[in-house]
Amino acid sequence: MVNMRSKYVWYACYGSNLNKKRFLLYILGGPLEGTGRIHPGCSNKELPNRESTITIPFELYFSKKSKFWENMAISFVKSKRDKSARTLCRLYLVSEEQFIEIMMQENNKNPSYMKPEIDFQLTMKTGVSTIGNKDDFLWYGKHLYIGEKEAFPIFSFTAKWADDTIECEKPGKKYLKTIINGIKESFDLSHDEIFSYLKNKCGIKSEISEVELYELIKS
Repeated sequence: MVNMRSKYVWYACYGSNLNKKRFLLYILGGPLEGTGRIHPGCSNKELPNRESTITIPFELYFSKKSKFWENMAISFVKSKRDKSARTLCRLYLVSEEQFIEIMMQENNKNPSYMKPEIDFQLTMKTGVSTIGNKDDFLWYGKHLYIGEKEAFPIFSFTAKWADDTIECEKPGKKYLKTIINGIKESFDLSHDEIFSYLKNKCGIKSEISEVELYELIKS
């Protein structure tokens, strides 16, 4: 049950955090299997009060190279709304403080040592805001307002760089499989529907064969 004395927000996840087991490491802390990465977790280890799903109008793509995911690409969404875009998200209702600490861990920062303020009200007014100052090296450095559900605002975060400077890269099998498993957990979709959703994403299209992608989905 939600404690109304605290401020809660929906965190919209479109990447590996579609997978609940993986997401809970950001709350509870612990090692990310097979990567050598250990998450400190949140200072408040309260589990999400609610969960849900949503499809958002921000284009999904894969970019950069993460040393924790086979030195291959991870997921982002463009920061400009696009009515033609369809990105599947899992929603977790967490406190504002947890949201900030999750965001810092997504940026491979320990929230005990670095925790920038996020102006949630400002982002709701503007749609998107920058996290930290211009010199902070944060891959996930933009705060996105998605909308509202059950009287709680929905937020996510994505790349700090401009949409027109994106350079797509190929994601690794472990990372993609984590996303695929999360989609299977969250959405009632067939293998064919998951394949159709992923096959044309920037970083997958022309980089991963359709046969390889479909086999990964089926496995």
